[in-house]
Amino acid sequence: MNNREMLPILKEIQQQNMSRFGEIFSEFERLLARFRFRLNDDDANQELTLFFLELLTSMDTDKFMEDESEGLKRYIAVCLRNHYIALSKRQSAYRMMCDELYEGLASDMLSEEKIELKHALRRLPDKQRLVIVYRYLYGYSIEEIAALLSVTRQAANQLKKRGLKSLKTYFTE
Repeated sequence: MNNREMLPILKEIQQQNMSRFGEIFSEFERLLARFRFRLNDDDANQELTLFFLELLTSMDTDKFMEDESEGLKRYIAVCLRNHYIALSKRQSAYRMMCDELYEGLASDMLSEEKIELKHALRRLPDKQRLVIVYRYLYGYSIEEIAALLSVTRQAANQLKKRGLKSLKTYFTE
């Protein structure tokens, strides 16, 4: 799909007519799927999809009017890639924080229990893991955790609930 075909569709999307969103989405579906697979995190997946939608609804399409090539498509792909890179860096920072937290993991536990808990925690997405470790192993409040992770209190609480549900499922299997 070239600029001439994409521009009218984007104009409709920007006017809140989402009936043709699928046409644009299909052009970037493989790229989004690849980024989602690499991120392997529900929150990051949602962020990437929301970013894509916000990009389409807020971009200035006038600068692509004269371009007959696929410049618009390349621009969207580069924006998606840059957002994916930012999300990847944030995930790496979370992983580093998790690794640091594992070093001081509950010293009063038996070594077998520590190993089992570490294994269960590693199955959680990074943010959920951080919330659980900060809350239950280090005694941070939900408000403190929210500030550390730069999320709202409600988001930190939801991460905690999802993490606990996953751990419960893991230990009852």
